[in-house]
Amino acid sequence: MITLQGTIEEIIYKNESNGYTVAILETEDDVVTIVGYMPVINLGETIMVQGNWVYHSNYGQQFKVDTYQAVVPASLNGIEKYLSSGLIPGIGPKIAKKIVEKFGLDSIDILQYNPDRLLEIEGIGKKKAQKIAEAFAEQREIRDIMIFLQEYGISPTYGVRIYKKYGNETISKIRENPYRLSEDIFGIGFKMADKIARNMGVDLRSDYRIFAGIKFTLMEFSSEGHTYVPKRELVDKTQSLLEVERELVEDGITALALKQEIQLENFDDEIRVYYMPFYYAEANVSKKL
Repeated sequence: MITLQGTIEEIIYKNESNGYTVAILETEDDVVTIVGYMPVINLGETIMVQGNWVYHSNYGQQFKVDTYQAVVPASLNGIEKYLSSGLIPGIGPKIAKKIVEKFGLDSIDILQYNPDRLLEIEGIGKKKAQKIAEAFAEQREIRDIMIFLQEYGISPTYGVRIYKKYGNETISKIRENPYRLSEDIFGIGFKMADKIARNMGVDLRSDYRIFAGIKFTLMEFSSEGHTYVPKRELVDKTQSLLEVERELVEDGITALALKQEIQLENFDDEIRVYYMPFYYAEANVSKKL
C-alpha cells in the first residue's frame, strides 16, 4: 500500500450521500487525482492517504484511496490555506490571514483550545468568535469519528452510514456495544460487527456478543424459510458460531426472552424459539378483538 501526503487543491466531485470524492491532491513532488470514499475532506486541508495507483480508461492515472486522515498543516502557508478554504463558517481569506499573522503556527491550537483569543483579531466580536469555535469543534468531531472508525477497520463507506445514524454519539455508542452495528446499519452483518468488536478487544463472552450471535443464528434459520428454531438446535448452532460455553448461550436465550426480543414456546415437550415476538403479540390482540 502506498502513502501520499499533501493538500487538497480542488474537489472535482463529491457525493454527499455516501462521501465518494474525486479531488486534486498537491504533494511535495506532484499533483495527483485521488478518488475514494472521503466524506469529511475539504478544500485546503492537508491529508495523508493510503491506497494504490489505478488507471481509468477516460481519466488516466488516479490514486484510489483506501484510508485517509487529516494532518495539521505544518507551515504558515498551509494553515492560512486551510483556514481560508471556507471549511469554517466565519473565516474567510482576510480573517484567515489576520489569524495566521497574529498566532502563527499556533493558530490551529488557538482555535481548538483557546478560541476566546480570537477576540484579539480586529473584525472578530464575541458572537463571531463563538460561531467560529463551534464550527471548528464540529468539524474536528466529525473528523475524529471517521479516524476512530478507520482504526477498527470500518471503511469510509460504512463510516458515512454510521455517522448519519448515530451522529455525535457514534464513538460512545460503538464503544459501548459494537454489535449494535449489525442491527442498525444496512450491510454490516454479525460477522463484520464481530470482527470490529474483536479489533476493539471486546470480551468474547460479552453479553452483547452472545445476544447478537443468537439473533444472527435465528435470522439465518429465518432466511431459510423456518418460522421457529428448536431451542436445542439454536444453542448448538450459536455455540459453534461463537465458540463459547453452552451455558452462556442458554442464559442469553433466557435473557432475550425476558427482554421480549425473542419468544419461547413449549410445544409437545419441545421448546421453540421465535425471533419476532411482536408478530405474536399482534396475533393475540387480534384474537381478543
